[in-house]
Amino acid sequence: MIITIKDIYQQVEKFSKLEKFKVGGWVKSVRSGKEKIFITLNDGSTLDNLQIIAERESSPDGLLGKVNFSSCLLVSGRLLLTPQRSQPFELVVSGSDLEIINSTADDYPLQKKNIPLNVVRESPHLRAKTNYFLVLFRLRHSISKAIHDFFHQEGFYYVPTPIITNNDAEGAGETFIITTDKKEPFFSQPANLTVSGQLHAEALAQGLGKVYTFEPCFRAEKSHTTRHLAEF
Repeated sequence: MIITIKDIYQQVEKFSKLEKFKVGGWVKSVRSGKEKIFITLNDGSTLDNLQIIAERESSPDGLLGKVNFSSCLLVSGRLLLTPQRSQPFELVVSGSDLEIINSTADDYPLQKKNIPLNVVRESPHLRAKTNYFLVLFRLRHSISKAIHDFFHQEGFYYVPTPIITNNDAEGAGETFIITTDKKEPFFSQPANLTVSGQLHAEALAQGLGKVYTFEPCFRAEKSHTTRHLAEF
């Protein structure tokens, strides 16, 4: 069974009494000493990291030397409480109890240093590995949950409205037209991304009563001000 780092932080006393347990995640940093290697690991369950300490002598065939930034690891070790240090605890592992699931290539686009957003945009599948987006995704989740909880308590029904439509809703703005390079069209008539879910919500309200929608809308106006968004 693989334990999450979040569980460790929440139940430190419990895990400090275990002889050994398993943790997985990706490497946030690696620091090499003469006798030990210090690895900072994160698994996405929390913003807090887990420091791993491994003895060089216990590493079979120089395995520890292959650990690099953002490598994916699976390790087994013993939790050592360190209240006198900057981190509250460390996971002490033997090199033989460390498994490299995948190492990153030399041209891996992300690095330990601060990463400019324009670099992250070029590799959107990796953005969840950065603290900046980890915070944003968690914040977005919390806000969405709070909104859904509120409307549920107030007796509203959540209704998903279409994202692809052939109407302009209430004429609220320019639409993104869906096109294809193929000779055969995807749709029998023109289609676009919706600018509003209002029309569908109004129709559904006639049967369900109190309704709300949380679907994304898209406006195609060319604007670079802080008051306009392409998606909202």
